[in-house]
Amino acid sequence: MRTLLCCCSLYLWLCSCYAQPSPKNKEIKCDAKIEREYSDGSASIAFIHLHANETTALNAVRQFLERNKGSLFYVKQRAERNISLVLNDSIFQFDPNRIFTSAGRKANLSPYSAAADSVVKMFANEIVSELHSYRMIISVHNNTPSNFSISSYKKGGEFEREASKVYINRKMDEDDFVFTTDENIFDKCRKQKLNVVLQDNVRRTDDGSLSVYCSNVKLSYVNIEAEFGHADQQLKMLQFIYQAVSSKLEERSYAAERSGE
Repeated sequence: MRTLLCCCSLYLWLCSCYAQPSPKNKEIKCDAKIEREYSDGSASIAFIHLHANETTALNAVRQFLERNKGSLFYVKQRAERNISLVLNDSIFQFDPNRIFTSAGRKANLSPYSAAADSVVKMFANEIVSELHSYRMIISVHNNTPSNFSISSYKKGGEFEREASKVYINRKMDEDDFVFTTDENIFDKCRKQKLNVVLQDNVRRTDDGSLSVYCSNVKLSYVNIEAEFGHADQQLKMLQFIYQAVSSKLEERSYAAERSGE
């Protein structure tokens, strides 16, 4: 059973954190909410859903967590990808998966302003402060056909530079794939014949995404990407990744215990 741990209005949170008695800081409004749900309170794995319009992914991870351990963090708002922020009567928009580095916020926040950047930075910091207590981050996303797929990362693709390794199973839909910063996870997916991309943690573009942030702080990250409507495929990938990650964490715990003997 899922248990609601926290329902925090981003509007209230931002106001309490940012609003100061100054003529320059009149008002902050935002309808988005950050919510956290958990199943059995695992202390090892955090699942995160950042784009509110990607409903297949959110439904899949909720269904998965009915029977498995892990905490879920998600952005709740209208079914839109971007979050809107009103600051001092000006409207700003940002992609919540492009806010975890300074370069990402500067490139993504529209229009850009230093004041809005400082508000969004605190929002990002609040998220990552929660994630640091976990040992593995699993993100879930959806895509649309002919827009973005694992083929985007192969040689000649739009995001070729972002990948150090790519494995493609021609029998799988190219829109359903795993993206990870962790070579161990990549190898396990390849052996299972799952479409998988290993991020190039050296050459990757600093776009402010959670995968970039996790590579910067040496936190293992996996994104399970599926086409809208491919709930069954996303669930299957979630189950495999969960088993692979659990095995990896057990191996690390055993190694740590052995080193302490």
